Amino acid sequence: MRKTRAVINRPLGEVQRLARSDDEVYATYYQLRESGVRVPQGDAWDKRRAITDEAFFSGYREKIRFGALTADGKGVWHYGDVAVVLKETMIAHRASVLEENSVMFMQRHKVRVYDAHVLPQGYRAIWAEREKVCLAKLADRLHAQTGDAEHAQILLKQGAKPEEDDFVEVHIWGPLTRRCFEHITIRKTNLRPAARVVLKDLQEQLEPMGVPVEMCS
Repeated sequence: MRKTRAVINRPLGEVQRLARSDDEVYATYYQLRESGVRVPQGDAWDKRRAITDEAFFSGYREKIRFGALTADGKGVWHYGDVAVVLKETMIAHRASVLEENSVMFMQRHKVRVYDAHVLPQGYRAIWAEREKVCLAKLADRLHAQTGDAEHAQILLKQGAKPEEDDFVEVHIWGPLTRRCFEHITIRKTNLRPAARVVLKDLQEQLEPMGVPVEMCS
């Protein structure tokens, strides 16, 4: 688990935008909303997310980018068909982990709004100690026959719907640009033929910077 990396999943078009220039920044949901670029949906998930983020990141929630821990370079596909692994040197000093999706954490621990200022302890860690959270969460899923190839699927499990995804959540404070990219994996399952042009553009932009762009099924 000490070898795991942080991964963010985004749509192909957004990653292409970020890849074009060092000046392009991955904006958070709150920054997009406040700038008028994104309209809040106002559904139950939006409301839960707002309450959760204020509880976890009171006063600075708009600065947090969310990701997941990965052992194989793949991320949570419900958030986008492009998995961007981030350079540890660029995020280690400003990242922490939580044992699961923070919204689902609030539900599972039955944290009420009235008590949201006092969250259950023992489920978070700084980046340098992320293996402690992983071991506490996953140790009972391992057995003597568990092979190295299985670790990635144990760490990050794709669900049938977003709330069923099971992963260790990563919280990164501050901006992310293409200089933070280490490796990109694109899922070809939902890739349209026209997206091949975008893929080629990504490769031309990032591979000279030492960022490989690969496909997976």
